Amino acid sequence: MSELFAPSPGQPFNVEQNKVRNSVATTWTAVGPGPVDRPISVYGVQWDGASGSSLQLRDRDGDIWYTRTSEGGTGIDLFITPLPLYNVIEYFDSSGSNTIIIYGVYM
Repeated sequence: MSELFAPSPGQPFNVEQNKVRNSVATTWTAVGPGPVDRPISVYGVQWDGASGSSLQLRDRDGDIWYTRTSEGGTGIDLFITPLPLYNVIEYFDSSGSNTIIIYGVYM
């Protein structure tokens, strides 16, 4: 059904199709089935990783744009300036079974 998902400019990126409810451990995995090569303005990242685990996010070109080591619990990192990226965004979670939400809007 991912081919039917065609967001309008300004639609939130973190809609149900782009939330990771139960992350896969130690492998690069797409954040959601959203449209490929669609620009996104990213405002922040939420992640509930266990203490000592790490999360990396990369863009469609494989460039890592976010790295975090958890101190335990849920944390939201809000960026001072929105980060423009192209979908597909992939994550690498060292521990797995976590929730990842990327806050942003489609441009």
